[in-house]
Amino acid sequence: VITLDGADFVQITNITLRNTGTNYGVLLRLVGHASNITVDGCKLEGSGSSNSSTDRALVLSYGQNPENLTISNNILNNGSRGIYLSGIATTEKASQAIISNNQISGGYASVYFENFTDFEVSNNQLNAFTFAGVALSECFSPYFVKGNKLSSTNVSDRGISLYRCTGTGDGGVIFNNFVHVEGSANINGIYLYDNAYINIFNNS
Repeated sequence: VITLDGADFVQITNITLRNTGTNYGVLLRLVGHASNITVDGCKLEGSGSSNSSTDRALVLSYGQNPENLTISNNILNNGSRGIYLSGIATTEKASQAIISNNQISGGYASVYFENFTDFEVSNNQLNAFTFAGVALSECFSPYFVKGNKLSSTNVSDRGISLYRCTGTGDGGVIFNNFVHVEGSANINGIYLYDNAYINIFNNS
């Protein structure tokens, strides 16, 4: 619906975006070095998908170099992923994002960061995901995942997932999150694989 290709200093506020396409359903795509982008008070409605495809993510920046993003106070429903932000590679990470006070429901993953550094996921309500509410893959500190409420009764894997994330100094911080997950497979509230420099405390 909206593509920001190398755009700077854009605010998208208080609008509804809807895509009913069955094969392709990205509502906001960030391309190139899109920077200083704010999405606030919006409603994003997808066509519904629980698979891992990025073609129906509601907010997508895949293999790009976005910087200084703020996505807050929005309602996002029925995308394959609610928010998917990915840098170019482990050696060329994207940076600076705040994902806060959103309600995200449905899909494979609510919030997914890959090859990213210097970001925050805070005070979101994440519901009805099938893989993970918050998933971080090959990210680098500093990053914070805090104050989120995650709940799903149809999970195949985990609530919060960290895969090969690393850093320096104080590292990444995962704290004050509430995780409730149910499913038929081996379920993990917080799943860690091959990570370093991570602090985890006061989660329930």
